[in-house]
Amino acid sequence: MPASRKSEAPSKATIELGRRIQEERRELHATQVQIAEAAGMDVSTIRRLEHGENQVSLHSLIALADALGIDTADLTRGMSIDLLPQRDDTTSAHPTLSELKRTRDLRRRVRGQRGAG
Repeated sequence: MPASRKSEAPSKATIELGRRIQEERRELHATQVQIAEAAGMDVSTIRRLEHGENQVSLHSLIALADALGIDTADLTRGMSIDLLPQRDDTTSAHPTLSELKRTRDLRRRVRGQRGAG
């Protein structure tokens, strides 16, 4: 019989990072869907990150901080985070011009909605 893999409990830093991501998103009055679109991520990934269920890669951390309009240093201040290694595929660590434009446009819409309430 194969040995079952025990699921590791999330670290305190992973839980704290998720709490901070959620807090920043709520301050923007943005949905998980909006932040996922702005960061170029799947909404289920945002959900798992906010609940401390996933570790984050450096690429994703930068994309999330940018989508939230904050610096990665502010998002991770005082935490010791174990980042996942960068995926070994053809995706560039640098966003394309069209990705930057979509992110900028989404942030403008989110901020515009926030001021309308």
